[in-house]
Amino acid sequence: MSFLTPLYLLGILAVAIPIILHLINFRKPQKQVFSTLVFFKRLQKTSVRQLKLKKRILLAIRIAAIILLAAALARPMLSPGSLLTFSSGSVLYMILLENGPGMTQIDERGPLMETARNAAVSLTEAASSDDRFLIYNTHGELLMAEEMNPGQARRLLEQLEPVNAGNFTRERTEQLVRRAGITDQENRTAYFIGRGSDNLAAQLDNLSLDPQFNLNLMPFTSILMGEEPAANVGITDISSRSQIAAGGRPLTIDVEVTNYSERPVLNYFLSLESRGEIAGQYQINLDPMQSGVWSFEVIPPDSGAFTGRAVLEGDPISFDNVRYFAFELPETRSILIVNESRPGTRMVSWLKPVFEAAQRTAGRVEVARITWDDFTTAIQDGADAVILEGVSDIPEFSWPDLLTFVQQGGGLVIFPGEAGSPDRINRFLERVNAGRFTGILGDPGRFSSVAQVGMIVRGHPVLDDIFDITDDEDVRIDLPDIFHYWRYSVSGGSAAQQILRTSLGDPLLVQHNLGEGRLFVSAVNTSPEWSAFSVNPLFAPLFYRLGLYAASGESGGLNTFSLGNTFEWLAGNEFNQATIRLGDQVLVPEISTQGRGVRLMSDTESWQPGIARIEARDDTLKVAVNQQTTESDLRTLSPQAIDELFSQHFPNVRVTALQADQTNLAGQIGTARTGREIWNWFVLIGIILLLSESIVTKKFSGDSTDAV
Repeated sequence: MSFLTPLYLLGILAVAIPIILHLINFRKPQKQVFSTLVFFKRLQKTSVRQLKLKKRILLAIRIAAIILLAAALARPMLSPGSLLTFSSGSVLYMILLENGPGMTQIDERGPLMETARNAAVSLTEAASSDDRFLIYNTHGELLMAEEMNPGQARRLLEQLEPVNAGNFTRERTEQLVRRAGITDQENRTAYFIGRGSDNLAAQLDNLSLDPQFNLNLMPFTSILMGEEPAANVGITDISSRSQIAAGGRPLTIDVEVTNYSERPVLNYFLSLESRGEIAGQYQINLDPMQSGVWSFEVIPPDSGAFTGRAVLEGDPISFDNVRYFAFELPETRSILIVNESRPGTRMVSWLKPVFEAAQRTAGRVEVARITWDDFTTAIQDGADAVILEGVSDIPEFSWPDLLTFVQQGGGLVIFPGEAGSPDRINRFLERVNAGRFTGILGDPGRFSSVAQVGMIVRGHPVLDDIFDITDDEDVRIDLPDIFHYWRYSVSGGSAAQQILRTSLGDPLLVQHNLGEGRLFVSAVNTSPEWSAFSVNPLFAPLFYRLGLYAASGESGGLNTFSLGNTFEWLAGNEFNQATIRLGDQVLVPEISTQGRGVRLMSDTESWQPGIARIEARDDTLKVAVNQQTTESDLRTLSPQAIDELFSQHFPNVRVTALQADQTNLAGQIGTARTGREIWNWFVLIGIILLLSESIVTKKFSGDSTDAV
């Protein structure tokens, strides 16, 4: 027996009160004159004996009543397996059964999925006809959400197979506990049947269980198998070195392969396929627990979607031997350059000629130059990047549009203005928690060097492909002088990447990630009065690539989605109908208005790896759908670690690792038992004791009278 709220047991200390009262005699003897003591001598022995017995019985009753009251408040519960709880009513068996791709392994018991099914079937065979079952699979679409009798449960288990789909262990666990709180069955018991993989801890992280249901009433048993995982090698990532993908130009695609086994991998083959052709192939060797990256160079089409897949040959566990990729290559990228129009001056842009030259040669950029008066209309018409070139202020009316634009995937570049002051720009920067300008160094127009551009260190997409040198070579170029710049300080709570520095160590060009987009802050203007950038060979390629990178979005055109999450896509155009095609599936997503566009959402329980095609009016998007890389790691947690993991959420946990012999699965698993609260028993006994106190008091009073 255990107690659900044992703190109330401290109330037992109150038994000291009747004991103290019993020991203290509050009644003082009074002198009374009698004519004779004959009658008192006759009653002396019997009356004194009865009085003492009465006091002791009443003391015992009162002590027992206090103990029972304290115990009732502590909510006593008979432990699972107690004789008093066995067969104490119908039972709801709640089974969370793992059916992910890792269950395709075979061990000494046979296929893991078959072992898990047999374990669950043994529970149905041990159940009575009045018992009910909830069987939830961890991966893919939920097969049955309602309660079933044992026969229906066995038929469902026959249909359960491993699937290469998303992992929804956390969601299914929460659903099971919610169902436990509303079931009509008197008792509940829960089981987890599976491998107990390493990623189970991540799945149960942030688990939110229904607080209305008392988990102490539900024993939780974890049935484990697959303790010795099979050797596995999987493709774990596909990426592009350049996040500025362009159609018709060479694109390098990197494919990562990981060996999760304890032995080396020899003579495996890795291929990249696109548009029905093999773009390249490698023979790969990997040491135990090692990852390697192999690069393929492809030439994507001029525009549109560029899709394909990487294929690994030689690995017997095949669910992670194919990984898909999808690049979205727009025909052009739209860039808005915002300048200020001041009375008596002519607007001059040092960036617009750079993009116009690129437009004439490559034809991939469309540039529009506007003022703040045209900003609202222009940004609502659509743009990939906005460059604030030499503005003295960022007016507050533009803040909502700019923030929404960046958070939804756009790029924003800020160059300080000649007539501006740091405080004016800081208001906007502080709003997005990016940083702030802290001072000014040098005077514009005096052409007196106060610093130089610091040493260029590659490692950022804006810089990586500017110089035609090998990875081992250093960048050698005459770095431009800086005559005037604003000192910039990154906010302590902001994750920023410094692309360029001055020779004094101050940030010169900084990138902040905001939502799905990027914000770039420059400490210098593009004007020759601020620096010698405009007459340096670095000027055109640097700022052209900066604009192109800002317009490329966070993924650089690579559209990927990992199973097990909710799919979301923000489209720039408004629409009220859309479809998602993945394999043979045609899905209708939810659509809602979001900022300047429309947000499309869809659950992905039925999704499997492949290329998803999203169609909405004139917009079409292709997305590479892949399995979570954590599924490739087939290592499992120890029984002790599993016990500790589930004990964080469930009070009564038992862990059972199945033996190789499956002839007595029911005996290995054990018969289900459920706890039962018995506080009402204690209250009932307490009431009986209080009634008996009155009876004892009356009985002894009557005996005394009769004796007299």
